[in-house]
Amino acid sequence: MVMRSLLATAVSMTAVALATCAQAQSPTIQDLMALREIGTHRAGLSLSPDGAWLAFFQAEETDDLAGGRYTLLLMPATATESTQRVIGDGGGLLLHDEGGRRSGIWLDRVVRWAPDSRSVAYIAERDGRAELWTSDLQGRSRMLATTSGDVRDFRWLSTNEILLNLDTPRATLAAMRDVQDRDGFLVTDDFDATFSLTPNPDVDSGRSYQTLDVRSGRLRAARTGADEAFARAAADAPRIGALDPASAAYRPAQALYAPVDGQEVRCAAEQCSGRIRETGRVGDMIWFTRGEAVADGDTATYLWTPRSQALRLLRVADERLLGCVGNTTHLFCLRESPAEPRHVVAIVLSTGAMTTIYQPNPQWARMRLPQIERIAFRDADGNESYAHLVYPEAYAPGRAYPMVIVQYRSRGFLRGGTGGEFPIFPLAARGYVVMSVERPEARGLEERVTRLEYDRRQLLGDGEERIKIDSLEGLIRQVAQRGLVDEDRIAITGMSDGAETLFWALRQRRFAAAVSSTPPTDPVTWWLWSEDYRESLDWGPFDPGIGEMNPWWRHNAPRFYAEPIRTPLLMNLSQSEALSGLPFYAHQRGTAPIEVFIYPGAYHTKWRPSQLAMAQARAMDWIDFWLMDRETPDPRDPDRYARWRALRQTHAAQP
Repeated sequence: MVMRSLLATAVSMTAVALATCAQAQSPTIQDLMALREIGTHRAGLSLSPDGAWLAFFQAEETDDLAGGRYTLLLMPATATESTQRVIGDGGGLLLHDEGGRRSGIWLDRVVRWAPDSRSVAYIAERDGRAELWTSDLQGRSRMLATTSGDVRDFRWLSTNEILLNLDTPRATLAAMRDVQDRDGFLVTDDFDATFSLTPNPDVDSGRSYQTLDVRSGRLRAARTGADEAFARAAADAPRIGALDPASAAYRPAQALYAPVDGQEVRCAAEQCSGRIRETGRVGDMIWFTRGEAVADGDTATYLWTPRSQALRLLRVADERLLGCVGNTTHLFCLRESPAEPRHVVAIVLSTGAMTTIYQPNPQWARMRLPQIERIAFRDADGNESYAHLVYPEAYAPGRAYPMVIVQYRSRGFLRGGTGGEFPIFPLAARGYVVMSVERPEARGLEERVTRLEYDRRQLLGDGEERIKIDSLEGLIRQVAQRGLVDEDRIAITGMSDGAETLFWALRQRRFAAAVSSTPPTDPVTWWLWSEDYRESLDWGPFDPGIGEMNPWWRHNAPRFYAEPIRTPLLMNLSQSEALSGLPFYAHQRGTAPIEVFIYPGAYHTKWRPSQLAMAQARAMDWIDFWLMDRETPDPRDPDRYARWRALRQTHAAQP
C-alpha cells in the first residue's frame, strides 16, 4: 500500500482526531520540553544480527544544567506494538565536538551489537567522561575498560574483541589547561575568538586506536590499519555518490550505488538520482529515501534490488524517516510528521503498510493541535520552497491574525524551527498563525557550476539573499492575499542560516518584532576569526582591509544598511557567539528597540534545556508585547515591562 502525500487535509484530520481525546489541551513549552527523544540526530535504531531485537537510546531532559539523561531500551523486532525494557544507563549529556570545538549538538549515542546478538556495546557518560559499556539482553551492564581518553568511536572485531578510537588522554588535556591558566597562552594561527577566548581542547593530537579484550578488559595498542578496520564496516553498505564522478559542480547530481560480487553497481532508475537522503541494506535489497514534491517536501521510500535493477515505491508522505534497519519482512524506522514527535514504526516490505510499534510520548495524543497546511512557492528561476502554515487555536475564517515566521528547516515534527527556540504549537495556542519555512535551495545552479563560481554568485554576489527574500516575500504574499494575516503584525525569527535571512529581511520591510538567536554579519568577525580560517576562505573580497570598509560588508552587515533597522529586536545569544553581536547592539541602542540576553556556556545551539526553555519564553513574551500588546509578568525579570514600555515609547517617536 502506497501512502500518498499528507498535506493540509490529512494533517488537519489528524489534529481533529487528537483533539477529540479526553482532556485535550494545547501544547505548552513545558509539554515540548517533557517530550522523550529517541535515537540520535541522524539515526539511532540498532538491529541485532539475528534480526530479533531492536536497541536504541531514549533521552529525557532534566531541569538542571546537566542537560539530559539517557536510558538504553530493548524491544523485539516485530510488526506489532510490544513491550520495551531498560537494559542500560547511558548517563548524562555528552556534547559532540569537532577538533575540540563544540556546536551544542548532543553526541549521537550509537548502539552496536556483538556478532552473536547476545549483548550490545555503547558509549555512556560517567562523571563527564565518555566510557565504553556493555549490556546483555537481561540488562546486566558493566564498563568494559578504564580508558585514558574519551571514547570517540568503536567497532566490534569479533564477539570478544572491540576496536576503540580514543581522544587525547584526559590527564594530558588537564595538564594543558593548568599550564594555560597559570602562565597564559600564546595566540597562534588557529586561535578562534569567535568561538572562545581560550584555546580549543587539543583532542586530536594524542588520539589513539586500542584493541579491547571484552572478557578481561585488557587494552593494547591497535595494529597498523585501524583506520581501514573502521572503513571496512561500511564496505558492504550502499552509498550515495555523484551521478557523474568527474563532475566539478558545487553539489553534483546524486546517484545510488551498491556493491554486488565485488563490483559497484549504480541504480539505473530515474528515482535513484536527485536528492537522496538516506540508504541502507535489507537482505539483498537496498532501501533509500529521497525528497519529492515541491522543494522535496515529501519523503518517498523505495526498495531497490541491485541484481535485477527492480525498484519499488513503498510510501510517500510529509514525514521524516531516519535510521531505518530491516529484516526479511519489515523495515523499522524512526518517524516524525508535522504533528507527531518521533516514534518507532514497522513498515511491511511487501505492501508498505506502516504500524507504530513504540510511542515514547503517549501523552501527546491528549494535545489539542491546530490545523496544518503546506504552501509552496516557485521563483522566476525555478527555485522552489515551501512552508507549513500552522493555524491559530480556535481559528475563525475571515479574520486576519498576527503571524510569526519560524526558520529555516520545516521537516518532520514542527517543534520550534532549527535550534528549537521558537515553539510553534504554543505560539499557535496564543493566537498566532505560524509560518514554518523551509530554506530554498539554488538546486539547478549547484549542479551546473563549480564551487568557486557558486560562491561568487551566491555569497560574493546577492544570489543567496535574492532567493531567500523572494521566497519569504512570496509565501507572505500568499497568506496575506487570502486575508489570513494582518501584515502590520508579523514577527520574524531565526537562528544560524535563519538569522542571516532575518537580517536581510529587515532591510526589506519593517516587521512588528524580530527575535534572533545568532548575531548578524559584522566585519568585526573577520578579525576574530582564526588566521588559519581566514586563509582557508581564500575569498579576498571578504577582507575589510585597513582602510575604507569593503563593499561586501557594507551590503551585508546590518549596521551599515542605508535604511536603518527600526524593527524591535530581541537577540538571545550564546556566549560563544556573543562578541560579534555587540557592535550591532551598540549601533542600535537609541535608534530602535533592542535587547540582548547572553547564555553562559552555550555554543551555536543552546544545549542546556533550562536555557532553551528560557529563550523560548523570552521570545514568545517579546512577540506578545509588540504584536498583541500582551504582558505576562515573570518574577525572574520583574522590571521587564518597564524597560519594554520605555523602548516602545522611543520606538513610537521614530519616523
